[in-house]
Amino acid sequence: MMNTDWNRVRLVLAVARSGSFRQASILTGIDVATISRNVADMERALGGTTLFERGRRGVTPTETGLRLIRAAERAEPGMEEFERLFAGGGDSGKVRLAGAPDILSHHLLPAFSGYMAESHPLHAGARAIPREVAERVEVVELGHPGADLEVFWLSPGEEPETDAAAVDLVGHMEIVLMAGGSYLRNRPVSNDPESLRDHRIVAVEQFRAYRSMAAWHDFVDAAGATVSVKSVGDAAKAISMGAGIGPLGRVETAFDPTLVPLREVGARFGDMRLALWIATRRGAARADTVRMVRGLTRNLFEASRWFAGPSTTSP
Repeated sequence: MMNTDWNRVRLVLAVARSGSFRQASILTGIDVATISRNVADMERALGGTTLFERGRRGVTPTETGLRLIRAAERAEPGMEEFERLFAGGGDSGKVRLAGAPDILSHHLLPAFSGYMAESHPLHAGARAIPREVAERVEVVELGHPGADLEVFWLSPGEEPETDAAAVDLVGHMEIVLMAGGSYLRNRPVSNDPESLRDHRIVAVEQFRAYRSMAAWHDFVDAAGATVSVKSVGDAAKAISMGAGIGPLGRVETAFDPTLVPLREVGARFGDMRLALWIATRRGAARADTVRMVRGLTRNLFEASRWFAGPSTTSP
């Protein structure tokens, strides 16, 4: 069995955090073929154990893969500290920008990985991210212990519980019930919420953390979900492929035009918006690069037609 190479482990983490080999390539700057080869090498070293299930819209860790990923995440802060000390104790100069998985894949990874903001479907009109700034940004998953900036969701009206030096409400994202076009061709939906009981329902466990989604989840618990998935990304895949009706951020239609918003019936479950916040870690707030990255990140969302300002609703 080969020795474990931490650089190879980093690539596995990048695939897991971004949800695809292509997005991992954007995140790391390493071509897809090299990432795929390194993951395959690790799988062979584990006796042919598969780390990721490959699908049409991305990858999902297997049970074994998830155990290894969690162990790697626990070891990651120590390895990064070791590398800094080994390099002479200096600071890498990187700004760590953290976000939830859907914020990473749709917003932060494309914007800070060499793409100009104007070319991104969600951020037309936002300022371009200068390459010299993007090169100093490391995009990581929310909860990373060394994050300088965090971008996260809360229910409208909730205040973040954090000791960050600065916390700002950036805007709101509308959550809408959606179904795939192929599903609706054979199963039309009326505006009566009770009619949804005759349909397949997709429950998204990630959304259960938000009070603004409570009315919907009360209905799901009473009616019974046909399909239950953990994340928004998994829900988008399932709904697009005709699994049923479920809640998604309005931005998903920018990536998958086959998704059909069901605004009328969804409105019966109240205001299902989510509030977007950005926080700056204490000790990082005065750093010039951190302030610049914070400003550029805010502008990505504030300039986007897919987000509404703090006191307005999405168009």
